Formats: sequence, structure tokens, C-alpha cells
Amino acid sequence: MAEYHNRVRELMRVRNVSQAKLMTATGIPRATMTRLLAGETTFDIDQLELVASALGLSINDVVSPLKFDHFSLTGITKLDDLIRRVTALRCIPYDSRAKTIYTQTHQADAVCYSPLYTRWNYDPEKPCPKVVPIERKYSATFGAESPIFADLEKPDAPREVMLHEHPGIDGLYGILVTDELRLNDSAVKEVRNIYIPLRATVTGVRRISVTTQMFADSDNRIDGTLAQDEYVLTAKIKSIRNGSDAIIRHKLWNPIPDISNFETNRDAFERYVELAIN
Repeated sequence: MAEYHNRVRELMRVRNVSQAKLMTATGIPRATMTRLLAGETTFDIDQLELVASALGLSINDVVSPLKFDHFSLTGITKLDDLIRRVTALRCIPYDSRAKTIYTQTHQADAVCYSPLYTRWNYDPEKPCPKVVPIERKYSATFGAESPIFADLEKPDAPREVMLHEHPGIDGLYGILVTDELRLNDSAVKEVRNIYIPLRATVTGVRRISVTTQMFADSDNRIDGTLAQDEYVLTAKIKSIRNGSDAIIRHKLWNPIPDISNFETNRDAFERYVELAIN
């Protein structure tokens, strides 16, 4: 088995878990833990599972080659785990697995607001919530001839969404997160977009702001945009820090122009998604 002592030490650092806490949580004796972390002996599979559980990760996270920053976005374990799952949720087909993640991360009626959805408000005089035909939406936003929407001609394709007005921001509209996931799944068809969280900050007592990068095309290049999400949570950050679950009440989504011309290996992000959802 590979030597994972350096990986475990780094994850302890980003998770803010001391050796004493790790020993208490895993039940591994001090002398044994000291030798393991020094690389004098090798972690076996049972010990790795105990360590992963103590760090609040899966064993896949512990043995993953991905950089450690993905586990320490805000420094609050529950928020970082939420960010990883929500980011992965945008990368997978909207199937039973996605629905399970959704119920773990969002309120049942969570709404995603965006300037993009605001442009779908064709009849400002009609109060929200209201049904918006997606044929008109796609034509107005992307052009009627856009080939990625060809599957919308299928009889079983979704034809409309419910538009909601933001309760505190005039002129801002959104759709249910479940609708967002369905539409994204319909639009990308056989192409899976990969989102990766680049940075996250706590912006208030109930909010976290997350910037993600989208990788879309077959040449492993970015599509030219970043995405910024602001999650509004049902609980205060302080209570989440003390053990409460982090659940999203609603979020704001906004595309951000990207001039970095960043390139990376798509395979690494495919692995990230698999690790985040398993």
C-alpha cells in the first residue's frame, strides 16, 4: 500500500485536527500514530478509514491526488463539505444520485436567482410566481438555432419553469434549484460540464460566497467564464460551526468574465466530481 503519511498530515492541517484529536477519534495508540505520521510504518486500509472518518472525509478524499485547498475553502468543515457537494451537483446528470445530494444540501423549495433568469421575465405586469415557457426563454437568451437545445423538441423534454421574484431585491428573478438542475441536464446532453470551487468566503452570519470555474470543451480549455454563487443558509454560521447542518435556503448565481486563460487537465476534475459525490 502507498505511503499516505504526508497526505494525512496535510489533511490534518487543513481540517485543523491535531494528533491528539486524531488519536482520540480513531482510537489508534499514541506510539502507533506517531510512527504512522512519521512514515516509519504504513497506514493499512482500516486505519485510513478511521482517519477519514475522524477528518470528516471519505477514504477517497484521503487517498486522492487532488490539492488540499479543495478541503479548506472556508476553514469550516461543514461549509467546505457543502461546497464540494453542491459544486459536484452541477456536474452530474439529474438522476437519483443528484436528487439525494440535493435533499442533503438544499431546502425542498430552494430558489436560484440570477440576472440570466431575470431576462426571462417577459410580462412584468404579471405577478410571480409564474410559468415561463422555455422555448421563449432559450430563443431570447441563446438564439433559436442553438444546436445544444435540439433535444427540447422531444415530447418528454421539460417545456416550462416557474419564475420567482426575489423577496428582497427588486427586479431579480429565479427558478427552483431543481428546475436549474433539470435544464442544465437537458442542455448539456452528452457533454458534462465540470465545475471546480476556486475560493469561498463567509460573507455574513448566514451567507457564503463561492467562485467556481467551468470546464466545458473537449480541448481541456475553459469556456471563458467563472461562476459566482452566494449561498444563503437556513442556519447562522456560528451554529453551523458548532455542529448544525449547513442547508441552502436560496442562492444567487452570476457569470463573471474570466481573463486568466487558465488550462488544466480535465481528467483531474472528472476525478474530483466522482470523489465529491461518492
